[in-house]
Amino acid sequence: MTLEGRILSPRGFVRGRLHFSERILAVEEAPVEGPYILPGFLDLHVHGGLGADAMEGKEAVLRMARFHLQHGTTGLLPTTVTAPPEAIEKALRGIAEAMGECEALLGVHLEGPFLSPKRLGAQPPFPQKPDPPWMEVLLARAPVR
Repeated sequence: MTLEGRILSPRGFVRGRLHFSERILAVEEAPVEGPYILPGFLDLHVHGGLGADAMEGKEAVLRMARFHLQHGTTGLLPTTVTAPPEAIEKALRGIAEAMGECEALLGVHLEGPFLSPKRLGAQPPFPQKPDPPWMEVLLARAPVR
């Protein structure tokens, strides 16, 4: 496939044709007109969008993904918050289910739950002590990236 326009390259914007399939094959400089062609944005830390929260399950994750995909994001990691164990496991199940329907979902950003109670920042007050067996359960629920 080919797109024509102003292509963002390591040298800045160049006018030309971008030849690609799953990957960029070539950039051919040419005196063409057209739109700006930019790489997609990978959002590796996103809690929600359009009123949907990554902790709310499959439908909410799909809604937030659709919202971000309309605004230049091409891949994202729905991000959890520190929460009670059942809520985190539910969120991971929902994200894993949504991944089956949306290839832009690249996995899960598991934020916490093993955080210092003194360094929670904006996280809800549900820090957990390190627990390797529970971590194995979480890793089995969804691909943590």
